[in-house]
Amino acid sequence: MPERTTVIPAWAWIVGAVLVIVSIFTGYSMVQTQRYLVAAQRELESAQQAVEKASAERNELQTKLDEATSEVRSAQSRLTKTQPLLEAAQSALESAKQAAEKANAQRTEIQIRLDEAASETKSVQSRLAVTQSRLEAAQRELESANQAGEQAKAQVVELEQQAASLKSELQRADGQRIDLQSEIDRLKSELEKAPRAEIP
Repeated sequence: MPERTTVIPAWAWIVGAVLVIVSIFTGYSMVQTQRYLVAAQRELESAQQAVEKASAERNELQTKLDEATSEVRSAQSRLTKTQPLLEAAQSALESAKQAAEKANAQRTEIQIRLDEAASETKSVQSRLAVTQSRLEAAQRELESANQAGEQAKAQVVELEQQAASLKSELQRADGQRIDLQSEIDRLKSELEKAPRAEIP
């Protein structure tokens, strides 16, 4: 009986080598994709924290704006109440001038009331100017916070899109790995069967 030798075809070695290279490349791509996904998730969490911080600052500025608005309204109300007093004092001063000999004492009293009303008016106007300046500053800060919030939201949307894309690539790479693993298993099975074949 002639001696039978078992030889693995060269193409089987080539296919095996190619599959090993493809497996290594696929594994490397999956590791890189996983790293990108982790980095994107970290950036997404950072952007979400920035949004929350910007929202808190916006609420704080809104509260300051409401307080400043309330102070402006209060000052305007006091100014409205003071204005009739000033007009009444001026009217009384005119009447006192027409009857100066009989109302010198009354004119002095009215002059005092006029001075007090004018001082109160100046004080209210000064507080109103300060409050108006604070209101404008608060509005500028609120606008800045709104812009920061919009930018942070845009970054969150972009990072979510990148994360979704990376997840899709990871799933596709995982599918390719499963397909390659099945092919490797099939070729291994064929290689295991190959030594049993007899070559004449």
